[in-house]
Amino acid sequence: MALPKNRTDAPRRRAELAAFLRAKRKSLSVEDFGLTGGETRLVRGLRREEIAMLSGVPLTFYTWLEQGRMIPFNPAALPGIARALCLSGPEQALVAWLAGLPDDPQLSGPPPLPPGLRQALDGFRWPAVAVDPAFEMLGTNAAMGRLLGERPGARPFHRNLLWQLIAGPLLPRAFEDPAAVIAHCARLMYRGLPAEGPDRWLQRRIETFIEESPPFTDAWGEGPASGPAPVFQLAHAGDHDVAVRLCELALPEGAGLLLVLLPAID
Repeated sequence: MALPKNRTDAPRRRAELAAFLRAKRKSLSVEDFGLTGGETRLVRGLRREEIAMLSGVPLTFYTWLEQGRMIPFNPAALPGIARALCLSGPEQALVAWLAGLPDDPQLSGPPPLPPGLRQALDGFRWPAVAVDPAFEMLGTNAAMGRLLGERPGARPFHRNLLWQLIAGPLLPRAFEDPAAVIAHCARLMYRGLPAEGPDRWLQRRIETFIEESPPFTDAWGEGPASGPAPVFQLAHAGDHDVAVRLCELALPEGAGLLLVLLPAID
């Protein structure tokens, strides 16, 4: 069991962990777990005791995590909590990082990019990012990293491009009209939905975006993207206005993978 090594950073991380766990718990549906009992529920999502039961951890331990208490986090509890909260791989990595657990190669984020794609990303002068159908970022170049506010060596948490546009620390401020960028990315996600529909994890992600972002909600109701790549104005570009065109290219490395580019327009 371990706490974050940086003691000055530990309280902030534990507060973020508590907020994340609460949000994930409230996003779940009791019907998905067969927990309906006909009673009137006064809380949205699952109760803390239900998450504790599903994850196999003591209720007191899980309650204290959601309260942000500085208690040791047992690594053995992580798989059960991840299963109960339907966490994706990147989300499980986020929980581990916020809890101060030692690095686990299986939780460290997306798999390595093919060398050719890694070289292609690094070769672009302007921001570029490879994303999967849920807009989880598989890799970025240095220019996109600066827009995201990534620090060298930082753990790959909050690696969803749409979530960064909605609630990230820097990316929303990079555009004059971030709502328009969110809307276009929502339409791209809609266009990339599999024919059989989204799986449960992707559906949860979509529901979170709809709950947190009116621009996403409006665009999602309009359907998939079509037409030429749109142009967006960058904010705080110095003495000159800088416009970028949001371009996407389908990647042959996997179904639904996209390379999103932001080349400048002369």
